[in-house]
Amino acid sequence: HVMRMNAGDTLEFMDSAGNLVAAKITRAGNVVCMTRTAAVRDTNAIDVSLGVALIKWPRFEWMLEKVAEVGVKSITPLCCERSVIKIQDWAHKSDRLQKIIAEAARQSLNPNPPHLETPKTVREFVANTDKQRTFFAHIGHYPRPSQIIPNIEGEIRFLIGPEGGFSPAETDFLLE
Repeated sequence: HVMRMNAGDTLEFMDSAGNLVAAKITRAGNVVCMTRTAAVRDTNAIDVSLGVALIKWPRFEWMLEKVAEVGVKSITPLCCERSVIKIQDWAHKSDRLQKIIAEAARQSLNPNPPHLETPKTVREFVANTDKQRTFFAHIGHYPRPSQIIPNIEGEIRFLIGPEGGFSPAETDFLLE
């Protein structure tokens, strides 16, 4: 037995413009399903780019899944000085990681799955970006993003370091 949708049930579709469209079934049959649009929701939220240090694969895959579900725009693996995991076979791993991202985005009704970038260093990730819109986790008392940018619009970059934290050189560079 399978569950079938009937007249009165609501479906959600993703269109090519990145909108989530809710439609109500008005008539259902063996071949034909007629709907009418109930609501359109714009799913293009804040443009968040996440740079995250490479961690052990099961956890990295889990992190990609969760980040795709919340709607991050792009994910860049970071090769940090203190990273335990080194990337030698990125081409081999990236196909599997792309599938994880696509499935998680689809499951959470996100029509715009995050773009998975190739691994970069911290310097490469923040190159040519506004440092006022770049945030990273570091021990200390620093302002929160909402204190610096009250109405967040446009691209925001977040960096998450390795288990041992960013190196002093990386921290100094990010604080410049």
